[in-house]
Amino acid sequence: MRYRIYGMVFESDLVFPQLMEETTACKADFCIRVSAFPEKVKEHIRENRGPSGRGEDFYWFNSPGGYFVILRDKEILLEQRDREKQDKMKTYLLGYGISLLLYAGNRMAVHCSAVAKDGSCILLSGHSGAGKSTLAGKLLEHSWRLVADDVAAVWRRQDSLITAPAFPMRKLCRDAAIRSGYETSELLYIDEDKDKFAVFCPEQFEEGESQVRAMFVITPYDGEEVRLEELSGQDKIQTFLNNLFLHVIIQKEGMEPEKFFAMLELLSLLPVYKLYRPLQAVDTSEEMARLCESIPEIR
Repeated sequence: MRYRIYGMVFESDLVFPQLMEETTACKADFCIRVSAFPEKVKEHIRENRGPSGRGEDFYWFNSPGGYFVILRDKEILLEQRDREKQDKMKTYLLGYGISLLLYAGNRMAVHCSAVAKDGSCILLSGHSGAGKSTLAGKLLEHSWRLVADDVAAVWRRQDSLITAPAFPMRKLCRDAAIRSGYETSELLYIDEDKDKFAVFCPEQFEEGESQVRAMFVITPYDGEEVRLEELSGQDKIQTFLNNLFLHVIIQKEGMEPEKFFAMLELLSLLPVYKLYRPLQAVDTSEEMARLCESIPEIR
């Protein structure tokens, strides 16, 4: 099978029904294969037991269904332990696997929702429960289109930051799904721990590249007003690091100098804002959406 994600085409031994199939005969950018690992990878895993690791020219990750290895930014190899957990393994592949492949190619995987309008994209980040999905939903009502629900790929192209779409699916908690008018009995239940549903929304999906204009980190607080604060210096760097999808792995393994300088170059072009959301307010999503749309980079 051939699919497209984050502007890249890949060939896969596994089926991913949520992804866009690639029907053209263009050359694949990478592949996902069920295959034996190179001996140097096996040796590294044996010597460095744990959830993840990094070798000289590869990364590996231990998922519920088995190990997978990223060789440079061209191949993801799988070793399946438990075929009954293949669906969960595929979820980890679309998250950690492709994020590590992007990282190997100096592209940053940001843990966020991303929406675009008229060729401009904004990233909506924050911890679980901060309100990313609610704000993204409100912006979709304002004629923005979905780029990514959980992970956005961002890279530098000359003097611009570019992102490309993930796949046309949103993950909504029960309250957000009901507020959006969905009948939960008709949705796919995907996460018992967080009580979340999958909502397929191809009609709201942005299929082309967009230029990333700003990142908003939603921050609940005890104040009374929605407010915006642009970050700079070390606060900006640390906030961005904290919202990378691979944040925990980077903390464990460290960030190579090449990756760190690539991140700094990216941040030189990316305004990062803290978007403060009052905890006591009933619904501030409309006000927050209008505030996001008011910044100079968007107008």
